[in-house]
Amino acid sequence: MQSMNFTEDTSPHDDPAPSRFAYKFQRLWLMRSFRLFIKGILPLFIFLVIFAFYLPLQKTVDYLNNTLSKSIDILADRPELSVKLISIQTISPNLEKTVRDMIPVNLPVSGFDLDLNAIRREIEKLETVKSADVRVVAGGILKINIQERLPKFVWRNPNGLFLIDQEGTVVGEIKNRVQRSDLLFLTGIGADLELGEVRTLLKLLEPIKNRVVAFSRISEDRWDIVLDDNRRILLPSDFSALAVSRLFALNETQNILDNKISRIDIRNTKRITLTFKENNIKNNKGKIN
Repeated sequence: MQSMNFTEDTSPHDDPAPSRFAYKFQRLWLMRSFRLFIKGILPLFIFLVIFAFYLPLQKTVDYLNNTLSKSIDILADRPELSVKLISIQTISPNLEKTVRDMIPVNLPVSGFDLDLNAIRREIEKLETVKSADVRVVAGGILKINIQERLPKFVWRNPNGLFLIDQEGTVVGEIKNRVQRSDLLFLTGIGADLELGEVRTLLKLLEPIKNRVVAFSRISEDRWDIVLDDNRRILLPSDFSALAVSRLFALNETQNILDNKISRIDIRNTKRITLTFKENNIKNNKGKIN
């Protein structure tokens, strides 16, 4: 019987253990940061190196520009991106017509050819426009929302009659007071700069608001209130609201506003001076402490 001798083959080619490099790579692959580097950062770095090498070549630049331009043109010519209508939301029909006439757009036009910021800036140059929102919405509509400056007062100064909003911004000009007799009348230089005080006083004058005709700015320092019977209430430079409150408190007991008085002077905080009409008591003044 023949004996058999088994010898162990120690050839490196048959060694089932991984190589040293493979072992280290497998160990590194277990690290999340290493996988992120291999999958993301390294490919991006290689791409940037290749891109930086070819970018200075003029042919490459021209090719990229032409490709980008053709892609934009193809996209812009798609019918669903075409603007066919203009919708203007505002209060005044005259303002809507003015805005339509000033928009340099021939419909239909591609939405890529519209400079929405330029259109908005042009609209906001109008004195009656406070702000404008311009955008393209679904359905191929150029939608323009306009917040108008609505006139709240008629202001007369040495240059004429002007319509101003509640912030004092001039929104128009008129030739005759009758054109906007529905608005409160202001007179005097600097009246447009103190409208906050006027709004405060109007709240206090609510009980007689239908009798208030005008506010007159005197020497750019204080106000006179003009009532419908041509009666004037002279207000102090400071604490005018407090003075009006004091006048109404006194009126509740003495009915000052119902008497035949041409002028009520409340500039002095310690007393109220009344000037009676001539046909009542000529050149007579009453003082109420």
